[in-house]
Order: sequence, then C-alpha cells, then structure tokens
Amino acid sequence: MRGRFTPYGRQFGYDGDMARAPKPKKKQPIGNPRIATLRKRVASAPTGPGVYRWLNEERTVLYVGKAKNLRNRLRSYVSPARGAAEGPWKRSFLEQIADFEVTVTNTEVEALIFETNQIKEFRPKYNVLMKDDKNYIYARITMQDPFPRVEAARKIEDDGSQYFGPMATGGELWAMLTMLRSIFPFRTCRMEIEPAVSYERSALSNREEGAQSSKLKAQSLPETTKIPIDVVCRHKDRPTPCLDFHIQKCVAPCIGTVTPEEYRARCIDGVIRFLKGDYDSVRPLFAERMKKAAMDKKFELAAQFRDYLNALERLQGKQIITDTSGEDSDIIAVAVLSGRADVVIMQRRNGRLIGDLNFSLAGQAEDTSDVLEQFLPQFYEEGSEVPEEILISAELLDRAVFEEWLSKKKGRKVRIILPERGRKSHLLQLAEKNVQEKARQREVKWEAEKRNTENALKDLQDVLQLPSLPARIEGYDISHLGGTETVGSMTVMINGKARNDQYRSFTIRSLKSGEVDDYAALKEVLRRRLRHLEGSVRREEEQWKEQGVVLRRAKKIDKEVLAAVASVDDAAALKEFLLAERDGAPVGRVRLHRHPAGILELQLLWVAPEERGGKLGQFLLRSLLASFKEGKAYLICHAELAEYYQEIGFQPIRSVPPVLAERIA
Repeated sequence: MRGRFTPYGRQFGYDGDMARAPKPKKKQPIGNPRIATLRKRVASAPTGPGVYRWLNEERTVLYVGKAKNLRNRLRSYVSPARGAAEGPWKRSFLEQIADFEVTVTNTEVEALIFETNQIKEFRPKYNVLMKDDKNYIYARITMQDPFPRVEAARKIEDDGSQYFGPMATGGELWAMLTMLRSIFPFRTCRMEIEPAVSYERSALSNREEGAQSSKLKAQSLPETTKIPIDVVCRHKDRPTPCLDFHIQKCVAPCIGTVTPEEYRARCIDGVIRFLKGDYDSVRPLFAERMKKAAMDKKFELAAQFRDYLNALERLQGKQIITDTSGEDSDIIAVAVLSGRADVVIMQRRNGRLIGDLNFSLAGQAEDTSDVLEQFLPQFYEEGSEVPEEILISAELLDRAVFEEWLSKKKGRKVRIILPERGRKSHLLQLAEKNVQEKARQREVKWEAEKRNTENALKDLQDVLQLPSLPARIEGYDISHLGGTETVGSMTVMINGKARNDQYRSFTIRSLKSGEVDDYAALKEVLRRRLRHLEGSVRREEEQWKEQGVVLRRAKKIDKEVLAAVASVDDAAALKEFLLAERDGAPVGRVRLHRHPAGILELQLLWVAPEERGGKLGQFLLRSLLASFKEGKAYLICHAELAEYYQEIGFQPIRSVPPVLAERIA
C-alpha cells in the first residue's frame, strides 16, 4: 500500500499485489442450549402490557423489564439472530437465561410502576440500578394550611397533607397539574399565608415586621379588584401579586382576594375530586372552555383544551399497582386447568404491589373454593407474613374460622374479603388475569418439555437401536477420597424425567482402603443392584422352584437332623433355620441366630455337594436376610471365602462384637 500527503490529509491507493486485510472475526452465536425451548414458549406469551422476569437455572432473577407487548419483547431476546452483535455483558446475560415469568397489567403505566417495584425488590444483576434509589413522585395538597397549595413530593410524610399518586414520572405529574390549574387556579408558591384575626376590612397601617397590609396591596390593583379579608404573608418578595394572578392561573390569596372557605371550594375541592378519579367532574369544564376559545377565535387555546380532553381519556384507566393508602394485603386468585390448580398471590405492602408468588399444586382439583380452603392453612402456617386483609376469588364456607385463626397468628384483626367493586375488586381481577396466564404458561411449558423429552428418547432409541423407547434409564458413578470412602451412586430417569426419590448410594465393600479401582467398584455396584431389583428374591425363588428346589422353615420333624449340627431344644431355635429341599431331600440350610446380647449371626451355611456352583448358598442367605429389616447381621468365614460373601453385600469389619470375638478365639 502506497500513500501520499495532500492538503486534506493522507490518501491511500491499492497496489494490486497487496494482500487483503483480514476480515473482522465474526462473533459466535449464543451458546445457550435452552434458547430453542424458550423460543417455543415465548410464541404463546400474552400480547398485552406487563412485566417480565428472566431467571437462571437457580431461579434467581437476572433481569426485570416492562413491555407494551410482552410476546414481542420476549421474542426479541431469543430470536435466532440475537447475540451476534451483542456486547460481552449482554451475551453473558443471554447465556444464563433458563426460564421467564410474566405478570400481566392493565396499562403501560401499571407495568412501569410494577417494574420499578420489582427492581427495588430483587435488584437484578443485569438491570441498571439507581444509586440514590429515588422514590415515586406524588401530588401533595397541604391541607394543614389555611390556603392549601398543590405541589410535588417524593416522600409521604405524616404532616396532615393529602397525597395522591404515584405518578410514573415528574413530567407526567406537572403536565397534570398544569392542566388542572387552567380551571382550578390554586397557588403553588411556598409563602405562609394566614388570615388576620378577623375577616372584616381593617385600616390597620402597622403590622408585624415582614407582613404587608391588604390596604397597601390594594393600591397597586385595578379598581375592580375586591379585597375581602386581611391576610398575613411571610416570606413575601413583592408587594403585588405575581404573574400567575395576572394570567388567571392563581386567585392570589396572598392579597386577600378570597377567604379560606372560598379558596378551597373554588380551587382545591375540584383538584381532590380529580385526583381521586372523578374525571367526569372536569370534562364538561374543559369542553366548555374549548368551545368558548374556538368561538373567540383563540384556536391555540382551544387546541390546548382539546389536548386536555384527550389526556383525560388516557387517564381514565387509572393504575392500581401503587397508591397512598399504606395498606397491607394479599390478593389470592385460583385457576383450575386440566385438573391441576394454580394459585397466584399478589403481595401489596404499604399500598404498593411488590410482587407475586406462583404455586402449582399437586393432586387433582375441581372447585376453587376447595382449593382455597386447603391452600390457605398450608401457606400461612409455614411462617408467611399475615397481612391485615386477604382478598380471595372464591367464597369460603368457614371464613369466620379462618379469620379467627389468622388473627391469632398475627396478633390483631385479619379480614378475608371477597370484593365486588372498587379498587380492591380491580386488584382481584388483575390477580385472576395473572393466574389464568400462569396456568396457561404451565401447560405450554409442560407440553414443550414433553416434546423435547420425547424427541431425546427417540434419538436415544435410534442411536442404541432399541426396539422401543427407553422407559427407565439408570446412571452410575464412583467417587472416593484418594482411595478411601469409596462410594457408588445411582440416578434414575423414568420416561425421560429424573426421579430423585429413586436415587441410591452404595458403600463399596470389595476394595481395600487406599485402593483405587473404579472398574472393580462399578462391578460391585452393578452386581448388587441387579441382585436387589424389586422382587428379585421372589423371582429367583420361582426359578429355583421350577428346578425342583423348595425353601421352607425348619419344623419339629427336622429336630433330629439339625441336632447333629446345633442345639435345637426349643421351637424358637428351630425357626431360626431356613432349609432347601429337592424332591423332599435336604440340599441346603442356613441359620440366623440371635445371641443373648441381641447380636444376629448367620451360621451353619451348608449346600449339598451336587448343588454347589449354582449359587444356592447365596440364594439361601439373601432369602433369609430379605425378612430381616433392621440392624446388622454378622458372619464368620474363612478368608478365602470373603469374596463369595462380599458378592451379596457383606464386608469386613474392624470392631468385632465381644460375643463373636469369643468364638473366633
């Protein structure tokens, strides 16, 4: 490559024989095998607004987000092209996701507020977290003042004010207050305004320092302005009312134009009604102002009131995720789908919806009331926090009994409510919408997992050339500590699903301490496993019976024969023997003797010479031990026969019981 300098910098030309520059290395796709399964599940996610949570294998929340359309947003994470252009932080997140949860909301505003609640609750690793952890913004009306002001507040305090909200952003709140101020000219200044001792007009010329007389203030006002009362204003910076009064955005209580009663009726009561949700009270006022402005050809002002009317329509769907009530409650909804019950508990603390718990219950369910009656005691008995109110989606037959029991646990009155109207009813409807979605997602997840399992089993059948799908799969492993404490483990899969209840461990007995031989250990584990299959002794007994060998307990008629090898003076001693016969002739015996100290010992094992080599002796031992459920059984044998007995589970011992030590000596 050759270059030359020009007035504009260095220019380069291509020589033709120059080697091509290496292309930038392409990023590899996301190496998460669960992405394909998640993509199938996302395809059935809801399409409405809500909050989603990405989880890892340990069910830890990695990321919380909101969406106008949950399906589209979730799909963007698992699309096939995702990951090629992602940075290392996002790639790390995508490689860890294993599952997701969604909570459906009624509006995008509810989704935004609930997302904030969840982020503060879980503080997920991959979310951007605010270091100052700011609170929501509320509208505050200082009702403790004679002339209340309307302002924004970040924190609810016990100061006598009324709080409304929260709003998602400060801009949303100020836009609402600006709209309200166009018809309710309340004050926003921070002056302390108090009426004088009497509302009668006064000619007082001397007031306390820092206050202005209403007579003095009236000199700068138009003659048509009436000053009904004297007021005392602290922190005032001018003798005349501010610009807000002249543009008709404030009634100027600072100069005594209205009494406190008139101010509240004209400016505050309407604001309170609106903030409580009574939008119909202001809609006619905006419509009238819009028509008047249009008739006066003030089209910009008419357009402004038109925009206010449109904003009212958007506000009509009031959010219920968070309010200023400060109430604690659990909202419980039940859904029964395909005979399985799902329960969602939406937890509301200090008036804020902080999260939802989802339970898929075992067993068959038919009636939601029956599910609630069985679920409530189990949930709150486990130490879960009992709120003051529990909202339920079905009537309880013994509601009074449940209330009494929960009240005793909490130490104060607890109410169980089936709401029919108002905010609580809307909260319950939201919980019911979510439990229906959770139940549907459970069905979709189960179907997806079932398809994946069936495909995996089919592939395994093809690879191993099996005549049918493998119904039971067992896996074995050996572990030890440098040749000591060697153990084997068995895991079981039934129809492709792990069965933890069938996990088994084996203490290896055939290896000496310090000896490392995984193959020998596996041989012992598999031999013991196959010999101890469920019902194997019974099946083996049937096999011996087919060969003419029958097992039975010793009887009185056997006393003379057995007396030659042992003392059998009583019936109890006879019952300790297990005999094997072929065509009525004895071919084997063994005794399980209980010593006075309670020690059990296997004695007098004998097999007829013509039967030896067929493992009849091992079969006699295992048949006798099959009826023995607890404790240990000991056996004394020659060293050269140790392996013979280890095959059926015996192992050498270091500490010999005294009663056996005497016999060995």
